[in-house]
Amino acid sequence: MAEPKWFLTLAVNAALPKGKAPKASISHTDTKTSFWVDIYKGEMDFGRCRAVVSVPNSPEAISGLERVAAYICMQELHRHHSSLLLHGAGLVVDDVGYAFFGASGRGKSTISRLAAGFGDVLSDELVIVDVSTDQAVLVSTPFWGTGTPTDRVASSPQRRVPLQALYDLHHGSEFRVETLSAGAAIMALLASEKVAIERVSNADSWLAIARKVVNTVPIERLQFYPSTDLWEYLSMGSFTKGAAMVPIMHHNPQVSSRLFDGEAVLVDTDKNVVRMLNEVGSRIWELVDGERSAHEIAEILSREYDVSLSEAQVSVNDFLVTLAAHELIAEA
Repeated sequence: MAEPKWFLTLAVNAALPKGKAPKASISHTDTKTSFWVDIYKGEMDFGRCRAVVSVPNSPEAISGLERVAAYICMQELHRHHSSLLLHGAGLVVDDVGYAFFGASGRGKSTISRLAAGFGDVLSDELVIVDVSTDQAVLVSTPFWGTGTPTDRVASSPQRRVPLQALYDLHHGSEFRVETLSAGAAIMALLASEKVAIERVSNADSWLAIARKVVNTVPIERLQFYPSTDLWEYLSMGSFTKGAAMVPIMHHNPQVSSRLFDGEAVLVDTDKNVVRMLNEVGSRIWELVDGERSAHEIAEILSREYDVSLSEAQVSVNDFLVTLAAHELIAEA
């Protein structure tokens, strides 16, 4: 068995107030972080990999350890394991993972409740996104929300599964999915857990791993309301193992096309209209074959043009919608 890297010490200090701290405080030195938040007080030494947490009574012991362990993971995973600890709920459907993230109150617990009978919930509070290889992986954690029944936590699966998509949660009156640009995706990840970079020395490392996440996994803004109809809506797109919200398309048989120096000329014989596409548009046109999904086309463009998958997905979806509006392509 491997030696543990970190050592956590728990102390019960009856002198601590039973309620919240007079004023929450977190302070940092070069290697140490001291804290007094709610009823938890202690110190973490990132140089020596040691932590101490004090609680006012024994019933709070587990919660105190969990908070410190989660904070350590949040600071250490991106520095040493090419991973992010994400404030989100993890769901597995047909051995493929999906993560729904956001700040407190965004709906992670609601998503976990709605998922009953549809997929396996890995956690309703914190999950790990591992990008140490070319395939992003969703990893379960023992960290659950305080209101989650103990028997559910104890029976939850410990798993690693391929990660298909990340959803930035927002409450709304309708279901709506919007693929985020690379910058917006990183800001969304950061907004869900600003504490991840509150130690200045960690910021560069966190941003580097966040960028890799954005380049590897589609990140979408999901507006939803609490209804199990959400799964039917998502099943029309992202939950079909890679299909985007735009259906698989094929060329309109009334449109002839030829490539000239990498640019496609389209002749719509039905409308007697000639159109010319730029290089990127021509490549998308070439990849629309009645078999590839919008997501698969975006993956190809992401590699060929060295852009993030999220940026490629936005461009592909927008262009396919435009082509469909002009009746140059149709649903396969």
